[in-house]
Amino acid sequence: LLDLMLHTPDPDSGVLLDKVNIRHQVLTFLVAGNETTAGTLAFALYFLASTPDVARRVRAEVDAQHPSGGEMKYEDIARLRFPRRVVDETLRLWPSAPGYFRKARADTSLGDGLHPMKAGEWVFVLTLGLHRDPVWGPDADTFDPDRFSLERSRTRPAHAYRPFGTGPRSCIGRQFALHETVSTLAEIVRTFDVELEERYTLDIRESLTLEPQNMRMTVRPR
Repeated sequence: LLDLMLHTPDPDSGVLLDKVNIRHQVLTFLVAGNETTAGTLAFALYFLASTPDVARRVRAEVDAQHPSGGEMKYEDIARLRFPRRVVDETLRLWPSAPGYFRKARADTSLGDGLHPMKAGEWVFVLTLGLHRDPVWGPDADTFDPDRFSLERSRTRPAHAYRPFGTGPRSCIGRQFALHETVSTLAEIVRTFDVELEERYTLDIRESLTLEPQNMRMTVRPR
């Protein structure tokens, strides 16, 4: 990515990226490439430790795919359907970023005309609110990976789930992040038992991303 930014001109203007812009992008890649995945894994482990039945289903599927405990290959990750649902549901409840901005290209309105917007005005889409919209059902605050079964997913509008933003400015690392998170979660679950510190209550901290704060777990080899 750095090589492309340094040496590849814009196809329309023929101009290279400004050096200050490149520095900003590098900082974004460094932070987004580790803090977001780490935060998602921390939330996922919290939910697995809090819902033993879900943890058993994840482990059963991982063990079924790798009964000998051998090294997982790249192509194996796509077959871990239920662990992927766990990651999706984790990102629904606690996405890495709390929202994203959009700017009106022309005069318009939101909410059946209740909120007029002029061209050039900005709106912040609160992902935490979007992911708890009534389309998710009356139990939207409950952790339920089966919301992302194929059958239930078909009943919801596509725009109701946007943990990586939307449009051409959505997260460039989405597929890598999902693959990395599912594979890491699978390795942890098949290798260790995890237990939350007694009486821990989920405490959210917002810095550049959302993450659980002061969460401690006991980890034991299986």
